[in-house]
Amino acid sequence: IHLIAANHPLSGDMDGISGADSICYKESKKFGWPNTFKAFLSSRWQDLRGLIKQGKNDYVTVLNGKNETLFDSLEDIFNGSEGKLVHKNFIYSFDGRDVLNDVVWPYKYVWHGSDKYGYQKPENETCKYWSSSDPDKYAMVGNLSRKRILSADKLSCWQRFALLCLEISQNNGVLLGKK
Repeated sequence: IHLIAANHPLSGDMDGISGADSICYKESKKFGWPNTFKAFLSSRWQDLRGLIKQGKNDYVTVLNGKNETLFDSLEDIFNGSEGKLVHKNFIYSFDGRDVLNDVVWPYKYVWHGSDKYGYQKPENETCKYWSSSDPDKYAMVGNLSRKRILSADKLSCWQRFALLCLEISQNNGVLLGKK
């Protein structure tokens, strides 16, 4: 499965989780990805690790937009290592830009709203469940400069960071995500 960034940084106000999912869906379709993508965010109703059905999918390889390995398995994201990127490959946006090295993303963070195991944090650590850009509200973000997509940095919702999108279906139509 693929983990790809939206094409521009966003504040914590993404019109909720459905708005963030819509961004991922629209950008994936615009750039010709045939499968379904959802926002790689925790919310009131979902943990990050719940985006994909547990079990046999734990060992599916996670690729970037250029089909290079980011994680040997989904479990490598949620094993408590803060989603440490151990491969030398980068996270790309749907339009092919390297998030870590492109000036479009001046701050090298990704929104997630989870702890290092992919479990949701409370409302006050998810920009009011992704519906606030209030400078006094906060969310958990991952630090790409440290190569950790689930690090426990807590930053203000008014800032603009990368939104990651996770592919949740396969070409054969098998749905990986929870219904």
